[in-house]
Amino acid sequence: MLTLSSSFNSIIARTCAPVLLYHSVFETIPKDLRQGIHNVTPGILREQVSWLKKNFEIVPVDELLMAPKPGQCSITFDDAYVSVFENAAPILLDLKVPFTVFINGVTLNGGILWRDKIRYLINNDLVN
Repeated sequence: MLTLSSSFNSIIARTCAPVLLYHSVFETIPKDLRQGIHNVTPGILREQVSWLKKNFEIVPVDELLMAPKPGQCSITFDDAYVSVFENAAPILLDLKVPFTVFINGVTLNGGILWRDKIRYLINNDLVN
C-alpha cells in the first residue's frame, strides 16, 4: 500500500473533506463484468479504509455535505453491486465506519444496469 509522509497526511487531513466513491468489491470479478468495472478487492478496501480511519474522521455523506469540515471524509458506493453487501459491508461494519450505498432503481425490479449490458457485449465479442 502507498505510504505517505506524516506531514503530507496532516496537510490533507487539515485542508480536505473528500468523498470516496467505490463501485464493486469483488475478490474475483465475474467474467461478464471484467472489462471496465471499477473494483477493489476486499483486502485493498480494508487497507484503504484503515488508512482513512487513521487520518480522517469518517462521517456519513449527508453530514459531510451539510457542513463539511477539513479532516472529515465519507465513503460511498454506486450501483449497489452484490459485492458491496457481501464483501464491503462486513469490513466497514467491523471497522465501525459509516458508508452510503446509492442504489440504481433499475436493479430493484431485477433489471441490469446499462453499463453492465455494454460490458457483457464487449466481454463476449458481440460488438463490431
